[in-house]
Amino acid sequence: GEEGEEEENGDNELVTHAGVLEFIAEEGTVVLPLHVLQALKFPSSVRVTYASLPKGRVAEFRALTDEVKDVGDLRAYLEAALRSKFSTLTEGETIRLAFGGGAG
Repeated sequence: GEEGEEEENGDNELVTHAGVLEFIAEEGTVVLPLHVLQALKFPSSVRVTYASLPKGRVAEFRALTDEVKDVGDLRAYLEAALRSKFSTLTEGETIRLAFGGGAG
């Protein structure tokens, strides 16, 4: 399976998953990307644990805005956007991707 880390916020036990993209933080610290903090609702503390994740086979997505209509090859766009920003996905989680000039 994929190696990843499971982050859980100490405030209300929300759980998300993330992989290590770079080892740039100082020893003893973890730097979380914005999408992880958003998924955990900006907690005051986070518990990080190692989890061995199975490789996913299928992912289904639902657009929450009409901006997706302006993307020509949606599949290619999603594959590239997901590959560059997410090493793991968590079932039921909302993720943000930029379409056009929007924030993502």
